Amino acid sequence: MRSIAVPRVWRRYMAASALAFERGHIGVNQVLCVKPHRDGRAEMPRTRAGWPG
Repeated sequence: MRSIAVPRVWRRYMAASALAFERGHIGVNQVLCVKPHRDGRAEMPRTRAGWPG
């Protein structure tokens, strides 16, 4: 059984992160990974301009 402290700490961490994000102290980065074919080709375009949609 999980203790009550774990969700409490998680909520505080998330609240502090939201505040820091609003104040510009932290940001969000994303990484898109593609599994290449055996010959090294990857079917993902190098730029967003080549993405469908």
